Amino acid sequence: MTIEFELTPAPAFSTLTPAKSPWPEHVWTGAELRLLFPHAKSLNDILVGTQTLIEEQGEVVCEYSVNGITLSEAEEARFAATSINEIETICVRSEKPLKLLDDSIEGCSQYIEKIMETLERASNLFRMGDVKGAHECHRKCIEAAEVFVEMITHYKIAYQTLKGGL
Repeated sequence: MTIEFELTPAPAFSTLTPAKSPWPEHVWTGAELRLLFPHAKSLNDILVGTQTLIEEQGEVVCEYSVNGITLSEAEEARFAATSINEIETICVRSEKPLKLLDDSIEGCSQYIEKIMETLERASNLFRMGDVKGAHECHRKCIEAAEVFVEMITHYKIAYQTLKGGL
């Protein structure tokens, strides 16, 4: 899944914002956050609190935006001590883990197509007599297939963890 970015004027938190997020979002104003988390003093307190709320709904946090600016994980850490009073709005984008896995597996078909294209290229190189080039393509296909098997193994483990046996 690719997220496109567009440059925006230099805000307090980041210089990049996503063009459009594929995930459902939960939005709170600063006033709502202060009511929801009365003991929160910092952005980190809010991030931890909202993450707990999202996890209670059976979802995982995919992305945080503060005051309209999407934060990278590094920015979340860098601005963790920012006062809650500086937060006008927070948007938390989240998704169910199984949906994220399903979306990732759908992307695997493109990966397989690329392996198949490279195999076709290798066979053409073999036919044309370019043995060195053909072996290089073939080697890349074998490495890609190994990575694919690892990915599928991880997906299987994740599915079993979330849903039980397959």
